[in-house]
Amino acid sequence: MSNDRFSFISKADTFLLASQAFGIGTILGAGIYVLIGEVAAVAGSWTPASFIIAAVLAA
Repeated sequence: MSNDRFSFISKADTFLLASQAFGIGTILGAGIYVLIGEVAAVAGSWTPASFIIAAVLAA
């Protein structure tokens, strides 16, 4: 049984897609750390509570 479903995707296309996904993931991951720093500067000792409230509101 051959896998003809994705046979049109070349290895170069796969590498390009993986590289883009890695780059986007890296940017978003770094943004999380920046966000925590910004929130900590504003919320102070209430930082954990502010993230819990944001998570509840986002759900």
